[in-house]
Order: sequence, then C-alpha cells, then structure tokens
Amino acid sequence: MDIEETYQKIDNGELFNWLKEKFSNRLDLSLYDEDDRKLLTNFFGSLYNAVDAERKFGVTKNGLCLLLAYCIEGVQQNPSLEDYSD
Repeated sequence: MDIEETYQKIDNGELFNWLKEKFSNRLDLSLYDEDDRKLLTNFFGSLYNAVDAERKFGVTKNGLCLLLAYCIEGVQQNPSLEDYSD
C-alpha cells in the first residue's frame, strides 16, 4: 500500500472504508463498531500529525507497515480512548 495514500485516508477519515474496499473478504473488521473505528482513526491521525514515521518507526514506503507501527505504538502507549473521541 502506498504510504502517501494511507496518510491521505487517515487524514480524511476514510481509512477503514478504504481498507475494507481494498482487502474485501480478506479483512474482518467486525470486532470494531463505528465508534471504535472513529477512535482508531483519530488516534492514527494524531500520530500522523505528531510523529515522523521514518525516524520513529523506520517506515518510508509501505502504508500497511505504517498502520502496523501505529497499532504497536498504541499498545505501548495504552492511551485513554476519551482523549481521541470527538
């Protein structure tokens, strides 16, 4: 996945719809309701705006690697979800 396109989808809030479209039956998002998806998108957006992915994660090209790095960062930070609600 192109990293710039991934950044764009995070930034405009279309990440999960785009992932579902891109991976169709190979991706199960049923664990996450719309509120969860919005919180995750907001968290990913905060990382996108505050973190240099190349410097912090070593990710320069692959959007899927970027999303994985964001997930791992989320586990390490264990953020309060209230911080990312609208």
